[in-house]
Amino acid sequence: MVQFKRFVGVLASTFMAWGPAALGIEVTAALSGTAGGGEIGMIEPLSIEPGAAYIEPGLAVLGSHKLTPEMEIESGLWYFSSGGAYHIKDIPTAVPGLFAEGSSRLKTTFLRIPIMFHYWFHPMFSAGLGVYFARGMGNIKGKNTLYAGGTKTTSDVNDSWDKYGLKQNDYGLMLDLTHQMPISGRYSFYASFKYAKGLAELAKSDNSLAAGNFFKSFKVVDMSLLLGVKAEL
Repeated sequence: MVQFKRFVGVLASTFMAWGPAALGIEVTAALSGTAGGGEIGMIEPLSIEPGAAYIEPGLAVLGSHKLTPEMEIESGLWYFSSGGAYHIKDIPTAVPGLFAEGSSRLKTTFLRIPIMFHYWFHPMFSAGLGVYFARGMGNIKGKNTLYAGGTKTTSDVNDSWDKYGLKQNDYGLMLDLTHQMPISGRYSFYASFKYAKGLAELAKSDNSLAAGNFFKSFKVVDMSLLLGVKAEL
């Protein structure tokens, strides 16, 4: 957590020191919709199958600067949630030989810092490659449904990352395709499709069924659409 706060502080100080007037920074404010949960593995004998992805909202404030007429760097702060559904099998019960199965719909929330390099291959279109750093925020929320012995049990989820046996610091790679269309004066319409692939293993190494931590592995994977307005300062 200390390292993440230090990184945010350095990023903010750098942008403030450079100043928008000195660099010709453009600022984008955008709403986002993100779907996806992650690449997940469960501790044996549990098994998991991915289900539908659910779109969750977010808000991003990004700054960008042209390094050359075709190359641009973009970074900022992005607060968002993402959700996914999963089907879980072979859940042990208190009755010997009786296994349950269920479904889980989970929503995670992150504060993400993307650092993207865009190549503008057309005046209104760019392709980007970069990295991101993120911190899991708040609690993990959702709903669990369990089927055992002909009985259906539903419960709401609102638990800490630690209770799920998950770490909160994340980092990974990002790809995007961005469209920018002038509206009037210094303002442009901004639309960006972004794909994130987490490299950090969020599942703790000491997770166990006895402790109630079912995740053997958990790596973030999500897709997002950002829509907003870009202003030239």
